Amino acid sequence: MQENKVKEEKVPLKVTTISTNTSKSKKIPLIYLPRQACETLGFKVGTPVIILADLKEDALIIKKIMQIKSETQNERR
Repeated sequence: MQENKVKEEKVPLKVTTISTNTSKSKKIPLIYLPRQACETLGFKVGTPVIILADLKEDALIIKKIMQIKSETQNERR
């Protein structure tokens, strides 16, 4: 018998702050993905993602996308 699982729309994982890279010339904001988020979403190092801005909610949305193999990658093989 299959269990009915309710998928939550928004799952809070961790509250953190935006940090910057270590370059002194240009401070570029970085986003840290907590381990809990990666484990929950199944993200691994190298997982391609897209970051979307939800302007109505003032929020960022991070979604896993399918990796697209470029022609240069195919030629190397």
